[in-house]
Amino acid sequence: IFIEDAKHAELVSTFGVKDNEKGKLYDWIRPGRSDVFVYYSGHGAPSLNNGMGYLLSVDADPQRVELSVYALDTLYQNLSKLPAKSITIVMDACFSGSSQNGTVVKNASSISLRQVEPNDPNSSRNFTGRIMG
Repeated sequence: IFIEDAKHAELVSTFGVKDNEKGKLYDWIRPGRSDVFVYYSGHGAPSLNNGMGYLLSVDADPQRVELSVYALDTLYQNLSKLPAKSITIVMDACFSGSSQNGTVVKNASSISLRQVEPNDPNSSRNFTGRIMG
């Protein structure tokens, strides 16, 4: 699955939503046999309310982060529930709220996000995630 300039609806239809991981990627998995590799290169944004990380789709409203972007926590949780043989995610994204063209999220200060590891006891044990940015 290759998505360039992903819109919010494409992220949702591919990876699912909170409490429902059964997007397109789920349909493509051969349980116990598929190796999943997700590479995301794009903008990330911090929530101004709780500091959580979000993926900024091309149609996102950076001033309404929680309402118009894809939660990094949801991505990690949904990927960890896939019945794949292994799951690897590589993220080339900055979550500071800044870009080369200036501030992506108005009034955001530079933050650092900790690495997120799935903690669902029912999740895949073969899950690896790293954030670079």
